[in-house]
Amino acid sequence: MSCSAAYADSIVVTGAFMSLTGVGGNDPFTLEGDGLRVSGIGYENPVGPGNCNPCVAGKSVISFNSTLISFVHMGPAPGSVRGNAFADVFLDGTMAFRGPSFPASLVVSNPTPTLIAPFTFWATLRGFPNSSLTGTPIFDETFVGHGTATANYFLTSGSGATLVDFRDVVYRFEPGAAPSPTPEPGSAVLVLTGLAAVIARCRRRGAR
Repeated sequence: MSCSAAYADSIVVTGAFMSLTGVGGNDPFTLEGDGLRVSGIGYENPVGPGNCNPCVAGKSVISFNSTLISFVHMGPAPGSVRGNAFADVFLDGTMAFRGPSFPASLVVSNPTPTLIAPFTFWATLRGFPNSSLTGTPIFDETFVGHGTATANYFLTSGSGATLVDFRDVVYRFEPGAAPSPTPEPGSAVLVLTGLAAVIARCRRRGAR
C-alpha cells in the first residue's frame, strides 16, 4: 500500500482528549470517533506546554508540540477500533500533537494565565492483548485528528523577571475538517500540521 493510500485510510478522531496536570505526570487520553474508542495513559512523555518550567517571560518560548512514545497500563481498557470491540488492550506506538509556539510573555499579558491554540494530531498505534506486546495485534492503525488545546499556568514575580509555571493542559479533539495552516487575521504564528509528520514518515519509508 502506498503512503498516500495509508494516510487516506487513517481513522479520524473526532472526540475526547489528552491531558496532563503538573510536570512529570502521566498523560491520560481517550480517542473517539465512528466505531472508535481507545483509552490509555502516556508514561513519562514531556508535553510541550510544560517543557520549560518555569518559563521566563521575555526569554522562553512555549510550544504546543507534544509526542507520546511510551504507554502504561493501569487496568482494563475496553474499547473498539473500526467497530471491533475488545475487553482490554496494551498500546505500542507514537502519538504526535502539533501546534504553534508562543512567547512566554504572552501568558503574562493575557487577562488570565492561559494559552489556547489549535492543534493537529497524528498517531500510529498497535494494540495487543498482553503486556509483552507480542503475538498478533488486536489492531495496527494510523489515526488523524485536530482540535483545541488549553494550557494553564501560575505566575510568580521573580528577580527582574516573571516566572511562568506550568499547571495543566488539555488537548480536546473536535469533529470537522482540519484547520488551515494559514494563520487567522491577527495571529502571529503558523499552525504546524500533522500532515508534515505523515510526509516525513513516508520519506523515511521510501529511503529504506
